[in-house]
Amino acid sequence: MSAKDIIQNRRSAYPPQFTGAEIPRETIIAMLDSARFAPTHRLTQPWRFNVFSGDARETFARAWAEAYKTHEGENAKQATYDKFIKKPMSCSHVIAIGMKRNPIVPEFEEIAAVACAVQNMLITASDLGAGGYWSTGGHAFYHTFKPFFGLQGDDRLLGFLFLGMPRNLPLPPRERLSVDEISVWHG
Repeated sequence: MSAKDIIQNRRSAYPPQFTGAEIPRETIIAMLDSARFAPTHRLTQPWRFNVFSGDARETFARAWAEAYKTHEGENAKQATYDKFIKKPMSCSHVIAIGMKRNPIVPEFEEIAAVACAVQNMLITASDLGAGGYWSTGGHAFYHTFKPFFGLQGDDRLLGFLFLGMPRNLPLPPRERLSVDEISVWHG
């Protein structure tokens, strides 16, 4: 397939769609290798990834659930805590997405570079038969959770890739705006 075909056919896949098979290590390495070639202003290469597989998924799950419990305090719900324990275990791999902050460029440019790296990873995963999705928000914004991933100071935790081998489920049509709806041509 061409790069355009891979991009247009890539879909997010979620744990209920995973087969339970483990993604080959070579696929994860290829994804990480693709991330390295994302555009990055002044070559700061801000992306940092923590890969959890096998028994390490349980370590991640417990830290994730405890971060939730600490942040929510007495408002923490047991059902939500249990979800944080269970979800990583339904995946082949979980990759924490970090951004090492470099003050020589604006923060937005570093975030954009990491987003490009993650897109490269997801396109590579799709091309190699793996799937998953990027989850942001919530825990990614808990400053107390950053040190677990070796992040400190102005570094950012930008979310997690939850990955697995997806079933061959029929994909819904991709409803996207047309080129004419998203662009204005000048000249």
